Amino acid sequence: RACQRPLLCPSGEGDGRGASKVYFHQGLHATGTVFVSPVDSSNARDFFAARTPFKVVLVTEVPETPGWFRQLAAEHRGACGFGEARCTDPLMLDLFGVSAAEPLPVVVVASDDPRAVAYWRAKGLDLFSLGLVAGAPQAFCSGAMDPRALAALVKQALAG
Repeated sequence: RACQRPLLCPSGEGDGRGASKVYFHQGLHATGTVFVSPVDSSNARDFFAARTPFKVVLVTEVPETPGWFRQLAAEHRGACGFGEARCTDPLMLDLFGVSAAEPLPVVVVASDDPRAVAYWRAKGLDLFSLGLVAGAPQAFCSGAMDPRALAALVKQALAG
C-alpha cells in the first residue's frame, strides 16, 4: 500500500539554509537483513506488540539500512526487536514525536520492562508512552547523533 503524500525531510545537503528534499512514502521497504524489520504505520502495532523486552526503531531518510544498525540487531537478536522507519511516514514521525525538520537519524527505544523504564528515568531520559498496544510501552527518542553514539546509546539502554 503506497502513500503518495509528500513529506519534507532534512537532507543534510544544500545551500546551508536548511534545504530539504521532498520524499513520498512508498510503504514497507526491504532492510537487507532478517534481524531488522521494516516499520511503518501499517504494521507498527504488530511490531510493538511482539514479545521481546525491548524494541529499537531507527528513523532515517537513508534508503538502505546502515551496516552499524544491522550489526547491532544481529548482536542483540532475541532480546530486542529491531525496526527501521523512514522519515516519509508522517504517522510514524508523529507517534515518535519526531519533526520532519529535525536532523536524522534518530533511534526510538521502547520497553514495558519496569526495571528498564526506571533505569532510563534515573538517566534523565525524556520518556513518552507508545499508546499503540495494551500495556503502552514507555519509550525515548535519542535526537540526532552520529552512528557510533547511537549504537552506544542503544547498548546502554539495553543494559538497564
